Amino acid sequence: MGSQRTFACHAAALADSLNMKRSSINNYESGIAVPLIPVMIALSDLSHFSVDALLRVELALLHENQLQLIARGSDVFVRGSDIIILATTVDSQNQDSIELVSTKARAGYTTGYFDPEYISGLPVFQLPFLSREKKYRTFQVSGDSMLPIPDQSWITGEFLEDYYS
Repeated sequence: MGSQRTFACHAAALADSLNMKRSSINNYESGIAVPLIPVMIALSDLSHFSVDALLRVELALLHENQLQLIARGSDVFVRGSDIIILATTVDSQNQDSIELVSTKARAGYTTGYFDPEYISGLPVFQLPFLSREKKYRTFQVSGDSMLPIPDQSWITGEFLEDYYS
């Protein structure tokens, strides 16, 4: 009963925000009516999701980072692809840098790895013996998470497009 009451409050707040009747929102949710284009645009403005995302994506099935991507204007999930966005930095010769994700920086990494602003704030370096055809990132080990590698060591890993490999 509590969740129904919460849902009703959200529907009422949405109706107020869109300057419409709550019954219209209920009709949209139940599939009795379809929102007109101006309503979809208003929903898009309010939610920060594109109209395309609102129409094509089952938002309730997405992870938080996928919702953030859509809210920031990325539509990689709209077409159902499994694209992973990896923001990166390059040097003055347009060569990939290796970003350094320290223990402190790692706190925001799971939601920031696709955010160019977050990635550009990380320290970077180059290792001349690594392939220029591949992308690398370096992480600091915390505690005994990667035994026998000692705490505070640095691990450089290669980005794999197929993370099942």
